[in-house]
Amino acid sequence: MIKKKYVKSIDKEVEFMIWDTAGQECYDAITTRYYKGASGALIVFSVTDKDSFNSVKKWRDKIRSECDSIPIVLVMNKIDMINEAVINDKEAMDLAVELKMSLVKVSVKDNIMVDETFENLAIEFFKKGKLFDVK
Repeated sequence: MIKKKYVKSIDKEVEFMIWDTAGQECYDAITTRYYKGASGALIVFSVTDKDSFNSVKKWRDKIRSECDSIPIVLVMNKIDMINEAVINDKEAMDLAVELKMSLVKVSVKDNIMVDETFENLAIEFFKKGKLFDVK
């Protein structure tokens, strides 16, 4: 999927190429190719899925091993499902601090903070002084 987003704070339109592997092990061989050309990454976990939260460090380590120092933003998804949450805000924030990543809380279903998440990733990218194609 390709998503274009105008990022006001940097006055640029940024094009995001998005691959979603859903953290499935069967995609490990394929994801390595995607990681090699990546300029940034979002690691998404669900507040209703403890396994996805517990896998964040593994995903971060895999991205770091392939991409070195690209910006990575931690995304806490399904905040609309607070009654079914097994991960709370403090746990998520503690993990983000430990991994030195920014944390964004979203609901993809309700389109809460989705655009801002991509903007956050673009800003993190530019803060690191990276150069990439912008339109």
